[in-house]
Amino acid sequence: MDNLKMDVEDDFFDCVTARHTVTDPDQIFKKLKHGGLLLIRGVDKMDCYELKRVYGKGQGFNDEIPISVIDYLNVLDAGFKDVELVPIHVREFYKTKDDLIALLMKTPILDEFEDKELDLAKIDEYIKNHTYEKGILLIRRYYGISARKE
Repeated sequence: MDNLKMDVEDDFFDCVTARHTVTDPDQIFKKLKHGGLLLIRGVDKMDCYELKRVYGKGQGFNDEIPISVIDYLNVLDAGFKDVELVPIHVREFYKTKDDLIALLMKTPILDEFEDKELDLAKIDEYIKNHTYEKGILLIRRYYGISARKE
């Protein structure tokens, strides 16, 4: 269900999860039962940051306040208790340059990345500096928020 348009009565859910999406903590708070849990997983400014630095752009690259902090504050402001913000770091390896490019074409890591914007020299630079025995490394940096409605 879209957490921005929750068409159920208040105090309905025991748990609401939101993954890689915009959230409305005020609405979620109303729809959770007392004692209910909110779990958020998101992508933050530092996700694939080394690659974003090579291109000088990307999702959250110029954010003064990371979305994780904004989400955390919004959850607190909605009235949740036991709010915890945790970093989630994942090391992903891609076997080939084509695998890496396929990821970049379908995700917003570099903001509207398209073939016509593909600077192969920059990709090659990144690959040269981030290739290991397991493949081409991307360090993914996500965040998690857990909170309880009392």
